[in-house]
Amino acid sequence: MPTGDGGGADDVGLGHVEDWYDRNAGGNGQDVTENLMGSILRIDVDGEQGDLPYAIPEDNPFAGDGAGLPEHFAWGFRNPWRASFDPDGNFLVASNGQNLFEQVDIAQLGGNHAWNVKEATHCFSTENPNQPPEQCPSRTPDDVRGGEEFVEPVIEYPHTFQGRGVGVSVIGGYTYTNDAISDIGGKYVFGDYSRTGADPAGRIFAATRSDSEGELWSLEELQVANSPNGKLNKFILAFGQDNAGQLYVLGSDTGVITGETGEVFRIVPPGEGERLTAGEATTTSATTTGQAETTTEGGETTTGQVETTTDGS
Repeated sequence: MPTGDGGGADDVGLGHVEDWYDRNAGGNGQDVTENLMGSILRIDVDGEQGDLPYAIPEDNPFAGDGAGLPEHFAWGFRNPWRASFDPDGNFLVASNGQNLFEQVDIAQLGGNHAWNVKEATHCFSTENPNQPPEQCPSRTPDDVRGGEEFVEPVIEYPHTFQGRGVGVSVIGGYTYTNDAISDIGGKYVFGDYSRTGADPAGRIFAATRSDSEGELWSLEELQVANSPNGKLNKFILAFGQDNAGQLYVLGSDTGVITGETGEVFRIVPPGEGERLTAGEATTTSATTTGQAETTTEGGETTTGQVETTTDGS
């Protein structure tokens, strides 16, 4: 169960406790003793333990040792926004960044995922959140839980690149396991709320796991077939997956769903949907033969063939 760091910005202010990292104020993400914020929690809802209406799994990092609150599974997160398991049992957690970067992590048992010492793979400063410091720790001190090495994200991208908006808020998705679209088979499909934050310009990405441990996964932007501009033209709010491994996208014409502005789309092969009109609400679907823009770590794009479609349902 993911929890945010307590709201506000930078993990500082009212409700944000002090932690070991003196260079930055605040730090619910780095604290494991005062509250359960900025963490992934794991409990057993089928049991009870003491005064708790749930039980603590025996292999939780702090189960029974008093070094931290026993509900913790992993910590060091800013604002996890959707999480899912892949077929190998990895727990993929999309985590909203502060001002500059978005990220996706594989949550590790007992793992420290670095917020607010780092934002994605970059050092972070609460005094100047728009300018990453050149240096910061890669682990906690030895007297803080034995010196934890930070767990790096597997995916990151910037909010802007060369003056152009890339995204503002990562939306976690799922690993595509259906056989219908071989080009994205086994890839982690997720998105971003909006390229700018102000317009219905959400983006759908597919990430391919790197063969090299510690290397960021490569990204492709999936373009929507039979949409005039190759985009869904919605704010993207969430993804879903059915028992057959098919993926769904929840979109809206407005930033907050009101009335009939929300729609659910299914990702299907080219030729199985109906045409989408840019900026027009629809309850049908689209098909297009599109291309995918392969996004590099810096956010620059090149084009490669991938065909996909969204099907409203």
